[in-house]
Amino acid sequence: EDLFHLSTSMCPAHRGVVLAEIRERLRTGQPCLLVSTQCVEAGVDVDFPVVYRALGPLDAIAQAAGRCNRNGRADLGLIHVFVPECGAEEYLYPDGAYRQAAAVLGILLAKHGAPAVDIHQPSIFEEYYRQLYDLARPQDRAEELLRAIRLQNFETVAQEYRLIKRDALDVLVPYQLEVFEALRSEVTTGLTAKWIRRARPYTIGLFKPKPGDPAAAFLEPLPIIRKGVKSDQWFIYLCPQHYHHRKGLVLPTASECLIA
Repeated sequence: EDLFHLSTSMCPAHRGVVLAEIRERLRTGQPCLLVSTQCVEAGVDVDFPVVYRALGPLDAIAQAAGRCNRNGRADLGLIHVFVPECGAEEYLYPDGAYRQAAAVLGILLAKHGAPAVDIHQPSIFEEYYRQLYDLARPQDRAEELLRAIRLQNFETVAQEYRLIKRDALDVLVPYQLEVFEALRSEVTTGLTAKWIRRARPYTIGLFKPKPGDPAAAFLEPLPIIRKGVKSDQWFIYLCPQHYHHRKGLVLPTASECLIA
């Protein structure tokens, strides 16, 4: 009961309930362990005395450190940066850019030693970003986007600019079944702005399934007000059993679908 999980596999309403319990435990000094993805690094106000963070980009480690002794209750908060047992080379980072940024931090650690890589020193971040951008050379990428920016062609900029290349879908998940069923029945006549506002707390972003992905079988596109037209952005997840009370939406594997 003192172990918690946070990730974007949980809808905002679910994360809010978990965060409230975490904050209460921290406030009253009860045991509290949190295992989280990067979602805890942005806009989450929690104050742990100790943080463990897997080796990653320097800016991500600084964000994780912001959840350690956040309110200055202790003389010192401790953040431990570790390399998983599989080793840095085999560690599966989210994508190539993330891996590259983590490698730059590795270079700084090898060059200066861990005590000198101080997240309170602006000079360390200046060196980190200088090396990162020299390595990544973003100016050599997305020529069409850069040309559109120079020409102030904002329509092309909107089409070409993507923080995340892979398309994400908005998916209503069965976190609270009564709310889920009510929202599901209300949307049968078509999506509206009012419905979307009400559904947001019970929605997660899910990458568009690839061909053959078993999760695709459980995604039902929502109707648009125009008769016979289905949305390519908004979906309902059809299997309540796949929403875990601690982990959020746990997508099925191919083998699970074969067994079912």
